[in-house]
Amino acid sequence: MGEIPRRWKGTCEPGVQFKSSMCNRRLIGARYFNKGVLAQDLNISFVYNSPRDKMGHEDHTTSIDIGTYVRGVSYFGYGRAQ
Repeated sequence: MGEIPRRWKGTCEPGVQFKSSMCNRRLIGARYFNKGVLAQDLNISFVYNSPRDKMGHEDHTTSIDIGTYVRGVSYFGYGRAQ
């Protein structure tokens, strides 16, 4: 892997079983976004309250990031690709 681009503005957010030091040239950023879910249900629990998932976040997101462009792809109709 090459150097992390200087223009990179991302971050490696620590959480349960995930240290920011786990980021490297292969995984240059990791965050988790659950504040909205927690605002709706304070009793909800997460397997990992962190960028991890129970299957291994790092490999999961890497497989998404290095995927190929697909014409017309969308996520339930949101953000349709041109």
